[in-house]
Amino acid sequence: MKITVSIHDSLWAAAEQFAQEKGLSRSELYAQALQFYLEAHRDQAITDALNRLYADESSAMNPAFVAMQLHAISKDEW
Repeated sequence: MKITVSIHDSLWAAAEQFAQEKGLSRSELYAQALQFYLEAHRDQAITDALNRLYADESSAMNPAFVAMQLHAISKDEW
């Protein structure tokens, strides 16, 4: 699919230079950059959703469980 976008001249020039240095076509560079941006924000959306879900939940561990873990660890040789 072909599209037209407007970007600042300095950003365009930097992208052109980067693509040339990396041996990428302009289309490859923009497709990779867009994919990277979308993946980064997808992960942030997951984090935001989890933060909302657990906003009212305590993250403290059950003291009895902590004690059992510490007891088990103390027997291991480091």
